[in-house]
Amino acid sequence: MTNRESPARALSAFAASASDIGGSVRAEAVRSLLNHFGCAIAGSRAPATLDLLRVLRTQYADGPGLVVGHPKVGLPWPEAAFMNAVSSNVHDFDDTHQ
Repeated sequence: MTNRESPARALSAFAASASDIGGSVRAEAVRSLLNHFGCAIAGSRAPATLDLLRVLRTQYADGPGLVVGHPKVGLPWPEAAFMNAVSSNVHDFDDTHQ
């Protein structure tokens, strides 16, 4: 990984080059990623998420990490990952089924 390459870009390049992954595994990975980003977009404007974003922006300088649903906001990578995880769990229902 170069200095200018983000962890997300490196992971994406690795995943795209993994040609030996079977079709069912690849389909499940795509489904899981779509679920994550759909939930993150939906949760990006929830009151709790906006409160957390406000706190993180007062505590950390701008950074290269992208925050889903907030295209003009950049945070350091760990805080952006935390923010994205929180917003993706606001509408995550994986623990409500049998």
